[in-house]
Amino acid sequence: MLKKDLYDVLGVKPDAKEEEIRKAFRTLARKYHPDVNPGNREAEERFKEISKAYEILGNKEKRKEYDQLRAAASGAGFTMPGGQQAYDFNRFEERYGPDLGSIFQDLFGFERGGSYQAGPLRGEDLVFRMKVGFRDAVLGRKLEIVVPRHEVCPVCRGTGRAAAGGPCGECGGTGRREHTERLKVKIPSGSDTGTRIRLRGKGGPGLRGGKAGDLYIELEVMPDPVFERVGPDLFVNTTVDLYQAVLGDTVDVPTLDGRARVRVPPGTQCGQKLRLKGKGVPGRKGGRGDQYVVVNVRLPRNLTEEGRKMFEKLREIQPVK
Repeated sequence: MLKKDLYDVLGVKPDAKEEEIRKAFRTLARKYHPDVNPGNREAEERFKEISKAYEILGNKEKRKEYDQLRAAASGAGFTMPGGQQAYDFNRFEERYGPDLGSIFQDLFGFERGGSYQAGPLRGEDLVFRMKVGFRDAVLGRKLEIVVPRHEVCPVCRGTGRAAAGGPCGECGGTGRREHTERLKVKIPSGSDTGTRIRLRGKGGPGLRGGKAGDLYIELEVMPDPVFERVGPDLFVNTTVDLYQAVLGDTVDVPTLDGRARVRVPPGTQCGQKLRLKGKGVPGRKGGRGDQYVVVNVRLPRNLTEEGRKMFEKLREIQPVK
């Protein structure tokens, strides 16, 4: 069982929203801040306790990790049936450093590094959001990307402090070390915004000999100035003049495969859609959608007097129905 719950420390419920947690922390921090309570040892310790709680609950990733730890502690011990570990306590310290790792002793009343022996731990799955061009996503392409990497500083182990005091020279006092990695990614044809590409073993590193996690590339497809996509189908606009719409004609339109000729039937109306079968988005499992050409009709302006008389005459002999 928990000796002290961080939610209780801040006086909020476990399902509290981020803003509620932030508001509770600010209220308590103002009340117990050392500047407001000079020489009050009890208030100083309370302020440290509040700050530590908010450092975890105010961070989405750390809060998620803590909730798992809390759930394990609220059950019948820290193992599941068959002896499988319900939660690996050591990984909290290894991810966030010994300062936050010390929460184990405070919450559960035992020392780290005691009889508990942690086994290999698989690394985290990571998500990298990537913007891609419309044609690269629709037609598919191999791209090279640069992925930022963050890991606990191996020198200060996340504390940000050097052994002799002062900021760590390796990470500059951040407790994290950053670097980049170049990876080649194959964008499948027919990809769209939200498509995820899995790169096995390219996620967070495993701990104590555990396997690395996976990296998921989540695509955000940029809009195209020519094509509009609706599911597997594409839409493009084309403009014809009044005489082409009335009498019919053949016009050139863009497709993913280059220019194509499309027939405009006589009497085509403004906004009418002409279908090009199989010229849409390639499917990830084969086949293609269709392309629709939306016709806009351009009307003549600044009619001459003779032209006006001819249209008036045409109206008499050929009324629009």
